[in-house]
Amino acid sequence: MSERAVPVSTDLGVFGFWRNTIIVERVEWEGRTITLTCDIHTSHLTGYTGTAEDIQATITFTGVVSMFHAELDTYEAIPASAFTVGPDPQSDLERIEGSRYRERLPIRPDWAPVEHFRLWSYDDVFDVLATGVTVSEIAPE
Repeated sequence: MSERAVPVSTDLGVFGFWRNTIIVERVEWEGRTITLTCDIHTSHLTGYTGTAEDIQATITFTGVVSMFHAELDTYEAIPASAFTVGPDPQSDLERIEGSRYRERLPIRPDWAPVEHFRLWSYDDVFDVLATGVTVSEIAPE
């Protein structure tokens, strides 16, 4: 099966693919959970029902088994044969079906099903093998 990028539907909507939509401000890794605090430009977020042009949100990956991170220009220079680089992006947050990254890691059989998620941000790309991902808006103070 060849790799295929599928946009992830979130509570805030579906991200388009646009470099300046997500700006990661902070990354926290605790146990098997990775939380990214981000500034999000909502004009490239289909289905967003709020009125703000820019919001703060968290993107939380749960049941994390593995994460690969690279600066954007470095990531784009990785040869196409590398196990992390796959199909052309469809969304800033996507699920990679038929992932070579997922297939090549010996994940314990007693863990919940793990999926390959890819997050494109302004400066960075994150490939995460996890059981799930959620996006939540941070209420303004």
